[in-house]
Amino acid sequence: MNITKFLTASNFAANVNCVSKKSALENVCLLATQGISSIKQKDALNALIEREKLGSTAIGYGVALPHARLDGIDRPLAALIHLTSPINFDSPDDEPVDLLFGLLIPVENTDEHLKILSKLAELFSIKSFREQLRNAKTNEDLFQIMTGKAV
Repeated sequence: MNITKFLTASNFAANVNCVSKKSALENVCLLATQGISSIKQKDALNALIEREKLGSTAIGYGVALPHARLDGIDRPLAALIHLTSPINFDSPDDEPVDLLFGLLIPVENTDEHLKILSKLAELFSIKSFREQLRNAKTNEDLFQIMTGKAV
């Protein structure tokens, strides 16, 4: 599964200041849907919040993969943010989260959704990959690291 096909440099943000899970999800939505006028930010945020109510999308290691299916999109939308300070995300290892890779998937793409999440979980389980992302200074650095590894 090559996830680079739906990643663009404008969907990455380093050094984001968030104080809560909701503000982090708002930032993910803003980045993932920017430039797509057919998507209402409120709808994307509500989809992510509803998914979080089913259980935290934190996977451990300071990483969360917030994701949801969303009506009105025809391709996956994604965003990666690195927080300046980790936040509580109800992680299974009780570690606060500072890396969030958000994913919005068309409602009908169930198989693709699962494949993408599997690939992301695999990538973010690699300690050196997480460290590279955490050491990134710019949005472009995050993009280059992600697209260099996410093939």
